Amino acid sequence: GLVLFAIVTVSAAFVMLQWQAMMDAEQTKHETLAGLTAENLAPALAFGDEQAVADTLRALLHEPDILKVTVSDPEHRAIQQVHRDMQDATSEGRKSLETFSVPVLLGEESLGELSVSVDMTPLRHELMQQLVWVGLMALAVLLLALLLALAMQRYLSGSVLALREGMRRVRDEADLSTRIEERGQDELAELARGFNAMIRQIRRHEAELEDKVRERTERLQLELDARERLERNLERMFWALDQMGEAMLLLNRDGRVDYVNPSFARLTGRNLAELSLVEQPLVSAGVMSEAQAAEAFEWLQQHEIWSSDLRSHRADGSEYPSHLSLARLADENGEITHYVAVLRDVSEQERLAEELRQAQKMEAVGVLVGGIAHDFNNMLAALSGSIELARLDAQDPARVREWLGDMEVLAHRGAETVAKLLAFARKGPIQFRTGDLRALFEELQKMVRIGVPESIDVRFDLADGPMPVNMDANQIEQAMLNLINN
Repeated sequence: GLVLFAIVTVSAAFVMLQWQAMMDAEQTKHETLAGLTAENLAPALAFGDEQAVADTLRALLHEPDILKVTVSDPEHRAIQQVHRDMQDATSEGRKSLETFSVPVLLGEESLGELSVSVDMTPLRHELMQQLVWVGLMALAVLLLALLLALAMQRYLSGSVLALREGMRRVRDEADLSTRIEERGQDELAELARGFNAMIRQIRRHEAELEDKVRERTERLQLELDARERLERNLERMFWALDQMGEAMLLLNRDGRVDYVNPSFARLTGRNLAELSLVEQPLVSAGVMSEAQAAEAFEWLQQHEIWSSDLRSHRADGSEYPSHLSLARLADENGEITHYVAVLRDVSEQERLAEELRQAQKMEAVGVLVGGIAHDFNNMLAALSGSIELARLDAQDPARVREWLGDMEVLAHRGAETVAKLLAFARKGPIQFRTGDLRALFEELQKMVRIGVPESIDVRFDLADGPMPVNMDANQIEQAMLNLINN
């Protein structure tokens, strides 16, 4: 009897514990269902879709132990209510009801409250029958009830707890690797399958978003690297332009200055601050005249480069010879965007050219000295002979005048030779004058025949009439003598 009492007592205690566990599992299940339903209700309440609210509430009535479902606003006023059809109004009072309430939230905003009334009478009747069977069947019934209770706990509470734990991990830990085991074909299994499908879709969207973010990040990094390289190249280019010995100026398409290197400022005496205020920087800097600037920029509308030798002026008024090159810069559409001007002071080049010309003159003079000395000896001999003959014919005035005329011609020829030699050898600027080129070459023949050996035959093929030309006679003579001498 004691053993049986102990067995019954232990069985009864176990059944009571099992009863409490089943009640807790049932409560957890209904709380979970209510929470999921509240999440589904939130969009419908937010948009005021009463039909969607009613359909969602009726879906809970598929659970046989749910008798009534009510949704109320934040002030606890009922919005909609659905319940099972009952035979009479007093039947509900005889039932053992428990009500579960969960808030309906959309983000952080509360849209109301969902209340679910559950009939616990069938569950309690079942537990009472188990107590009777425990008393009647003793240990066998107790063991069978224990096994049944354990199976039910694992089946019911295990699925609900797993679903709730999965939802908690996703909500609190953002763990998208969560997966709930899908067991059976009941509502919990459907919820588990729906939850797993939702997680798979979220992971797929997250992977697509990560790919797009990664591609965009890589593209932005490439653009940033290219921009940094361009900035470094521009810094090196401007540093190189600042170190250039040649003066450089950058103009925009409107002809206004964008950049001036230090060499340009040193050469012209005008800096970027001064030139940026004027409309024609090259004219204001004294590099060229307005007419020359107009001609240059008109030329660049059809050609790539314009260049010319100029007479420029510094800010202090001093003049210097210069060479200016202008080039246009165009974009991919062929539209002119900028002009680049490179200015060089050619004073040293002109000085060297002048020295070269003078040296060539001296070389030509040296070649002519021998021939001219021989010619002078001939003229002096003829002059001496004419004087001697005039002395012998002193008694004949007519003959004396004839000899004096010959002496005068010889003296003029010597004077002309000396004058030409001095004009040829003198140092001075180029002077253009209109003269007869044919007459110049006729005189040049005499000097050529004096300076060229007799073994060389020189012929001049000249036009019959005069040849008026704007020229520097000395330069023409020097060029021809250099040519023949070479």
